[in-house]
Amino acid sequence: MNEKYYTPEKIEFHEGFEFERKGLGDSWEKAVWEFHQFSEGRFNANLTYANSIRVKFLNREDIESFGFKHVGKTIDNWYDLEGHFEIPMSNHKNMLVKMQHDFRTHQGIRIVGYEYTDILRVIQTLYRGSCKNKSEFKKILIQIGII
Repeated sequence: MNEKYYTPEKIEFHEGFEFERKGLGDSWEKAVWEFHQFSEGRFNANLTYANSIRVKFLNREDIESFGFKHVGKTIDNWYDLEGHFEIPMSNHKNMLVKMQHDFRTHQGIRIVGYEYTDILRVIQTLYRGSCKNKSEFKKILIQIGII
């Protein structure tokens, strides 16, 4: 899969959702979905033109914008983030968070937390599942206590 963008489903839209909309000619404008845009008529009118709205698949630039550092590539891309996090249902705060991103499908991620001591040991898988774009990634990071 070499595509960088996809057409979002209606269910993906939420306050703060980042997307691009067709501008003049062949140009695309960055946009953020706001609450007042949720009126049913306007929402459906925007989605009627499937080629006029697109979303960029989650990529390295997006992941690094949250402080992760790219540390290598095997079958997937790997990222690290070190810090003090408020992970729900965990007593461990100083952690090394490792993230695996499936760059082939642009959709699979796995985030694992490690206790940050002299010896790294796995604490827990914080998230494993689908994540197609930066807005979705941000929601996941908030839910698991990374941001």
